[in-house]
Amino acid sequence: MDTYRVARLPARLRGFALPDTSTSPEGYVAAGDYLVLEEKARHPTPDTDYARLLAPTLGALDTWVRTRWRTQRYATLVFLERAPALARLLFDERLAAPEERLATLLGVFLDYRYDVSRAYYP
Repeated sequence: MDTYRVARLPARLRGFALPDTSTSPEGYVAAGDYLVLEEKARHPTPDTDYARLLAPTLGALDTWVRTRWRTQRYATLVFLERAPALARLLFDERLAAPEERLATLLGVFLDYRYDVSRAYYP
């Protein structure tokens, strides 16, 4: 059975582009469970640990958070049998056509069809 490395954040943490708090911040990661993509223990100094998390609410989709500084732990890294649920991305593109409108137009395009089983327009 596969297991997933997950970071449990009890409070929101600042995310960084690189595993170093002196690099540019990317925003905040809310409290919760996040899939760990990479870990760096004792980096860049022996006093700190970092983890790169899958954070779909941030623009870059992933970010580095400091999980430990000296004896203070900011996140708990655990193994789980199922991956944590991802936050839904809000899709608010004013130029996008609603799917209902596209579905009603399908009758006009005789050479195209919608495959319901695969949610696919061939």
